[in-house]
Amino acid sequence: MSATYPDEPAHRAFALGEAVHDEPTHGSPAGATAEQLLAAQIGRHAPISTPLGVKPLVYADWTASARALAPVEAFLAREVLPAYGNTHTAASTCGAQASSFVAEARARVGEFCGARTHGKAASDVVLFCGHGATAATNRLVRILGVDAGWVAVVGPFEHHSNTLPWREAGAVVERAPARDGAVDLDALAEMLARHAGAASDGRVVGCFSATSNVTGIRTDVGAVAERLKRGRALAVFDWATAAAHHPPRLHFAGGVSADALVFSGHKLPGGVGAPGVLVLRKELIRRDRAPAEPGGGTVFFASPHGHRFLSNRVEREQGGTPDVVGASRLALATATARACARAPDRDRAAVVARLRALAPRGVLVVLGGAGAGAPILSLLVRCGPAWLHHNFVCQLLNDLFGVQARGGCQCAGPYAHDLLGLTRSASDAVQSALLTKRTDRELLRPGFARVSIGATAAWHSDEEVEYVLKAVALVAELGWRALPLYRAEARTGEWRHRSRFSKPLGDARRWLGAFDFRTDARPTPPAQRPDFEGLLRDGKSFLLDCGDEGLAADDEAEPLRWYATPAEAAARLRTGALRWPPDAGDARGPLRPPDAGPFAAPFRDDGRVGPRRDGEAKKGLRGVATDRDATVFAAAGAAAVPSPPPSPPRPPSPPRPAPPAATRAPVAAAKTPPKKLMRAIGEATRDFALIKDGDRVLLGLSGGKDSLSLLHALLALQKRAPIRFELACATVDPVTPSFDPSPLIPYVRALGVPYFYLRDHIVDYAGAVKPTSLCAYCARMKRGALYTCAAREGYNVLALAQHLDDLAESFVMGALHNGQLRTMRAKYVAERGVTVIRPLVYVREHVTRAFARDAGLPVINENCPACFEEPKERARVKKMLAREEQLFPAIYNSLRRCLTPLMDDALYPHIRESTTSIAARRVRRRPRKVIEPPRAPPSPRRPALLGRLRDLLGSR
Repeated sequence: MSATYPDEPAHRAFALGEAVHDEPTHGSPAGATAEQLLAAQIGRHAPISTPLGVKPLVYADWTASARALAPVEAFLAREVLPAYGNTHTAASTCGAQASSFVAEARARVGEFCGARTHGKAASDVVLFCGHGATAATNRLVRILGVDAGWVAVVGPFEHHSNTLPWREAGAVVERAPARDGAVDLDALAEMLARHAGAASDGRVVGCFSATSNVTGIRTDVGAVAERLKRGRALAVFDWATAAAHHPPRLHFAGGVSADALVFSGHKLPGGVGAPGVLVLRKELIRRDRAPAEPGGGTVFFASPHGHRFLSNRVEREQGGTPDVVGASRLALATATARACARAPDRDRAAVVARLRALAPRGVLVVLGGAGAGAPILSLLVRCGPAWLHHNFVCQLLNDLFGVQARGGCQCAGPYAHDLLGLTRSASDAVQSALLTKRTDRELLRPGFARVSIGATAAWHSDEEVEYVLKAVALVAELGWRALPLYRAEARTGEWRHRSRFSKPLGDARRWLGAFDFRTDARPTPPAQRPDFEGLLRDGKSFLLDCGDEGLAADDEAEPLRWYATPAEAAARLRTGALRWPPDAGDARGPLRPPDAGPFAAPFRDDGRVGPRRDGEAKKGLRGVATDRDATVFAAAGAAAVPSPPPSPPRPPSPPRPAPPAATRAPVAAAKTPPKKLMRAIGEATRDFALIKDGDRVLLGLSGGKDSLSLLHALLALQKRAPIRFELACATVDPVTPSFDPSPLIPYVRALGVPYFYLRDHIVDYAGAVKPTSLCAYCARMKRGALYTCAAREGYNVLALAQHLDDLAESFVMGALHNGQLRTMRAKYVAERGVTVIRPLVYVREHVTRAFARDAGLPVINENCPACFEEPKERARVKKMLAREEQLFPAIYNSLRRCLTPLMDDALYPHIRESTTSIAARRVRRRPRKVIEPPRAPPSPRRPALLGRLRDLLGSR
């Protein structure tokens, strides 16, 4: 272990330019008008494609993250990026300028927070920390050296980032109560008195948010800081939400100062991607303790025998290469935020009053009351005895009006429990249901929809605010009518329009892989001003026109269901009702928000929520279809999906190294497959005559567990079977960075097996063709490449590695979605006369998985772009069969007996003949009168032309 020297009281040999007094005078954002700042937002009113048509993007999620500003990005591109370089040197222009940018950014951020960072009175330090306030709080915990002897008193409205770091470091975390919508200062004083001993040792810290990210309620930070200081506790404030509304403050009137503050740079207008900020008293950074993140840039001197850290409190806590661009963007964002703060602030009370005037009485519940604060609204929508799911509310706001909102508990779980009226027993019951092995209960997780209104007119115009509030009111009043058009994904809690259940973004998804250096320098044209009144009018008409489209499914966690389902909405629609007012008194499920008024009875857990015992009847979460395939249809306002254009001709694959003429001597020994695997392959080979004596077999090797298992099984079969056959492998590389099968080349060659490596730009072709299913398109293209390779190299048999699970899933999908009785065939003749075989048709997937794991096969995980859009139909069918297998363990034995006739290629001509015969009889039973168009008189030259054609064809 290397020795650690005491810190050297010395600075670096080069200056970081901490003073900014010699700055040039330029234009300031302070002179910008609200209209100019609005126009500077990148993406404002940009058209977005939704399943209900093209809508203008109206951002209402400012509390989560702010938006980029064109002048900020232009300044960075013009001034910062040309001089960008690594810091920690002054010997180059780029290094010196980058260091100066970081130092100036630190000074300007300190000025924004009112910190004392310069001159003889300097007492504070500004640190840039990773990703937002979460990283800043974690850095503070490490700097303070928090352990099991500490006590952290947190506020009643805290975000998880202000509580979890202290708890995970070992501190005892206690939550101060609220009184009259604010921190109870008397209760806080009592809590501090109980921990006076720890406070005398400097091991008590108070952590309070300046503004709640859920309700916008503001904390009197000066009063709380004064009470903490009186109790000899450290005072730390989280300004993550508040910084965008009011500049943070470390020092208050009356000589009271906080010890540290944190905020997120990305929440400031123009601060997209900016780092988190930690401002603290420099005395808290102890020089006798190693830096929180030791490494490059923190060392004064290092030798083979030890190292000495810098004494400068800033540099020793800013290890590694600083985010020069992020820090510069943060400095520009603070200047913009100060300019925005000069505009009149929107008060939460006025916004809530306007929303309540627009929405029907009793339907919309605004959590946290209607008091003053930042215009952050967390909402619940009541319909009948239940509530609209928060994710459905946000999805409908997006699809119908383009409003960007957010659903959930907003990372403030304890405060959300208070707002939703969740009792301890209700919370435990929900958590128990979510902790089971079942993954289809995420819908039970309570939450609310949050709409963040721009703090000033520089964020949101008055017209945009009115549009957002009217859109929320319309969804609250009539949104339930659209429930039958949506389906819930019970694994994630998301609600999606049925036409986009498998692809949430549809064909409008943007891909980083579409980047083209040659063409992507073109500027984006500005969006046109949207017709807000027309959008509201069309949205209301759409909701009123919604009809009965109910779906149904079951789940045993019915007592915990608090949200309305599509089936319930469909039943309500069948009555002809235009609205669904809330039922008086009681509500379904565990939600009892105090802001919704008194309820008839509290929620009671009967103790039966959780894993269902064998033989226990299932109760229903009626109306949530989770295992059926989404029916794609054109809803009102949705554009029809055009059929894909024909595939372009593929260029020939690049030259590949020719395989050896003879099989090379194996370098590595093949693995011995288990008897269960070999027995199933032997049965399939015998039943369907898969391999004959003298066959030349080409194995399609993807690098997955199944194809690698089949490779070793065929090698074992070569040694044991009485028939003689040759074996080679071929891999199709679709040329995508997410899938690299090249490690298979040395592995297969080490086994002594001839190998063909085929590169084909399948993903690029798919980008041009835009097929409806990228997965199916890729599979067809790969098979085509394998057919061509087998025919060209003289292999008459192509072996593929689909197993019994794949066949069962294909059978179910074909029956449910296509109305066809078919599955993958065990043997058939494909293109170019190549015979395709599937030796694993009797093998279960868990057998190949276990073999690949136990044998240590070099499995390559394929992160295909086609797999990004979850869930897929096949994945849902797989889960459905897995659940059935838990109830009936022998289900796959039955499926194998059922599917064996369908594996035989000879059966399909009879099926087609029977289907055609039935269709013909149906047509004969319902004859239709056909009116033939009048025929034109024959041309006198027609016989001569026909004779000429016969002569030409005969000559050929």
